[in-house]
Amino acid sequence: AALDIVRCGAAEVSRLVRGLESAGHSRICLMGGLSRLYLPFLDEGVARLLRAPVSDALDGAIQLAKSQQERKR
Repeated sequence: AALDIVRCGAAEVSRLVRGLESAGHSRICLMGGLSRLYLPFLDEGVARLLRAPVSDALDGAIQLAKSQQERKR
């Protein structure tokens, strides 16, 4: 049952990654605690589309906050 849940999640991740690629996004990464668990279950070819994160989610949040603050100026 648990494996079925992981497979279902990986199928959804695969669908989303392919959608991002077809929309022209070339730097796609998975983040979060389950991301590594999904890798072996992703559709064929999806793993080659993925890149390692440049930084963590906290760094991204700080960059987003800074950019929003600069827009207000």
